[in-house]
Amino acid sequence: VEERLSLVLVLGHAGCRALRPRRDRRPDALTARVARLQLLTGADKRPLEELLVRRQRERILAASDELGRRARADDLRVVPGVVDPTTGAIRWCATKVELMPVAPVK
Repeated sequence: VEERLSLVLVLGHAGCRALRPRRDRRPDALTARVARLQLLTGADKRPLEELLVRRQRERILAASDELGRRARADDLRVVPGVVDPTTGAIRWCATKVELMPVAPVK
């Protein structure tokens, strides 16, 4: 019986170039999303990189019927995290439920 990985990590970091405004050309879809998230950071109080990885997690699950179905069935976890560029430590940005163990998929 073949076992497959049932975990997807969505990682970002504070120094990510995607979080910086693009002045060299017209904004693309990612730049537009980051601009919208920057408006939320004042009210939300979470760092921009955390908001970005959480939203990216939502977009991944929404874009794939298969991943969404497996996540709802608890056969798959998509966990966002922010990497400290100095130490490499990961700060998980998930709820306690999202971090609970998942049985391997067979």
